[in-house]
Amino acid sequence: MKRHFFLDYAERLFFKAQKALTARDFERAEDLLQQAIATDPEYPHLHMYLGIALGELDRPTEAVSALRKAIELDPKNFVFHMALGIRFLDDGDAAEARRHFQEAARRAPDNLLVKSYVRLASWELGELGVDGLLHDLRDVPIAFRARLLVSLQERAISKAGPAQVLMEGAFDERASETPVRWPWLMRWFDAERFAWPSSSSRARNTRGRSRFCCRCPMG
Repeated sequence: MKRHFFLDYAERLFFKAQKALTARDFERAEDLLQQAIATDPEYPHLHMYLGIALGELDRPTEAVSALRKAIELDPKNFVFHMALGIRFLDDGDAAEARRHFQEAARRAPDNLLVKSYVRLASWELGELGVDGLLHDLRDVPIAFRARLLVSLQERAISKAGPAQVLMEGAFDERASETPVRWPWLMRWFDAERFAWPSSSSRARNTRGRSRFCCRCPMG
């Protein structure tokens, strides 16, 4: 009975932490997740969400450590590998990011979001054109589409300068035969509806205990 009480307490803390993350109150999320981990240190999802919170608090080294702990506790879960890849991608290490995305893809070969992140990292490394980057995105989460638009816009500004991008709304990716125009991308972004992968709606830890997970902020 005592063990069940502690598990329920960790779940309540986790739920509050997810709400704090959604509200972008990352300091509170970190505090709640640390409390939950002290109660249930073998719960890998706590470590993953702690890594996400720490990354948002601009503490990348601690974030990577927390995400690696999640993988250590449950190496078969592709979501943890993907989360670590996103951390490295946000830190500007596209090569290391792709390595972890490919590891996630090995565990979830049919997951469209994982495939999209592999392509995004390859594009960041200059090994893929825009045409390949934009392939097969209909059912990926809207958060990934937002990340994609930001990445494309950053590349456009770095190549053409902000004035040209703002005035013409276009850039020509050298590796692509097809120019990409922002009005088209924005219409695509607004029109498409995302289907959250069913495999991410609920997760299970290594003990087989069902874990409720809110929409993951990794998208």
